[in-house]
This record gives sequence, structure tokens and C-alpha cells, in this order.
Amino acid sequence: MKRLLVLLSLAAAGAFAQMSTSEITGTVHDASGAVVPGATVTATNEATGVNYKQTTTQAGLFAFPAVPSGPYTIAVEMQGFRTSKKTGNILVVGTPLSVDINLEVGAPNETISVEASAAQLQTESATVGNVVTTKAIKIFR
Repeated sequence: MKRLLVLLSLAAAGAFAQMSTSEITGTVHDASGAVVPGATVTATNEATGVNYKQTTTQAGLFAFPAVPSGPYTIAVEMQGFRTSKKTGNILVVGTPLSVDINLEVGAPNETISVEASAAQLQTESATVGNVVTTKAIKIFR
């Protein structure tokens, strides 16, 4: 019985841990639209300052599969290109975020910054991350 209780507790803790994260994915392209393999992609949580790093695949893809929700800056560096940054990317729990980056030819010490100004449309899944209560429904009647 004690073992069962421990196993259930561990399973519940794992479920709660999964609920506070989501995924950031994207593709890195150059000015001509070709993918850029081997680029260094850094996702920085703007609230905590924690950095996550990846290298793009041969298809120019990157993925941060389980990062905490919050606002993120995505920066991409590659030899022969200007550093590109996109700020204000809001990651919501359980809702994957796709951020595609375009690199321009230039010195790496030159930086192109793009600030997100509108909410990004989530097209990865059909799930909705909001619960409507009975009280809220009654208010709108």
C-alpha cells in the first residue's frame, strides 16, 4: 500500500511538472529563403534571464521541447550573417510557439532586432488553453 502511494505521488508530481512548460520551435532562413544549418539559436526567458541553446539541423530547424512559460527573446548567430533577435515572444503553457528567423548577410557583431507587437497566432494544435466557468457564462446572458 505504501509503495502504491509513493508511485501515485510521483506520477502526480510528474503531471504537475509537465503542465508548466511548453515548446518553442522554428526555422532559420537566409535572405534568399534557403534554410541555414548549424546556426546557434538562444532562447532567453525575459523574466528570469535563463538561456537555452540549440544548433539548427540540416533542415534549418530548432526546438526547445520543454521550457517554462513566459516571454522569450530568440537570438540566432551564424558566421557570415548579422545576429538576429526577436523579442516579446510569449510562450503559454501547453501551447507550442513557432518563431521563424531570417538572417541577413553581414558581420556577426551587427544585430537586427525585431520586437513582437501583436499576439502570434497559434497554428500547431486545435487546443484552447482557457477554461470557461459557469459563473462567467451566466454573466454574459
